[in-house]
Amino acid sequence: MKNVADVYLQNMVETASPLTQIIMLYDKAIECMEKAIELYDFREDLEKRKEFVENIDKVYDIVSALNSFLDLEKGQEIAKNLNQIYTIILSTLVRVDKTKDELIKIAEILRDLRDAWQDVKKEVEKKL
Repeated sequence: MKNVADVYLQNMVETASPLTQIIMLYDKAIECMEKAIELYDFREDLEKRKEFVENIDKVYDIVSALNSFLDLEKGQEIAKNLNQIYTIILSTLVRVDKTKDELIKIAEILRDLRDAWQDVKKEVEKKL
């Protein structure tokens, strides 16, 4: 049985606008990336390594989903640029020898993209 918080979260996601859903995905990816960065230096501990990998996997899944949403024909240059950024992020996440600095850079990129989507949402809301 789902608890109240899970039901509330599910309802929030299902009723959100597409732009809000995209921003929520970025928020979750950033949260998971920050947790992975926090755990990076403690990967020798089996439990912490497991948590590190789980967070990296979540970021990978979210970025893969964001990439799959792109319409390269309609989105033109913006969609192509996002596809390139997502591809670089995904290839870095799957590498065994990724560095903490690379993970920090990915978190920065995700924050910048999230902020850009937030700006788009504000512009759309102004026009409504």
